[in-house]
Amino acid sequence: MKENNNVNSKLIMQDLVFSQMSYELKKKTKDTEFKTSISVKYAEKKDNKNQVRVTIDTTITNDEDTLRVYLQTVGYFKLDAENIDDATAEQILKKNTVAIMFPYIRSQVSLITTQPAMVPIIMPPIDVNALVDNQNNIN
Repeated sequence: MKENNNVNSKLIMQDLVFSQMSYELKKKTKDTEFKTSISVKYAEKKDNKNQVRVTIDTTITNDEDTLRVYLQTVGYFKLDAENIDDATAEQILKKNTVAIMFPYIRSQVSLITTQPAMVPIIMPPIDVNALVDNQNNIN
């Protein structure tokens, strides 16, 4: 008899959209350093704190201020919080949602910046825990 080892996730991404995108290139430059700014905002559904909208604003500029990429990503998540304490549920909704969204953001930035005669911007992986913790300290 074969065992059923399927495990369903308690966190479900219901939707993901890139609500705003912009790319501005004033002049081509070679070998430039990029600065990335990331802002994360959360909004709970009024009647269900286990459903959230996560908005991540990503801005990338270069040292010469000749390049600017802006991407707003919105993810909608639902958590089946049965048998999960409130503190753990909050951590899942804050950190895991961002961790799920970030590969999509990295991919979209590469697609946006793939231009003729230009090397696409490849965002490095981020420490989601540090990013979310820093956001919490600012707010």
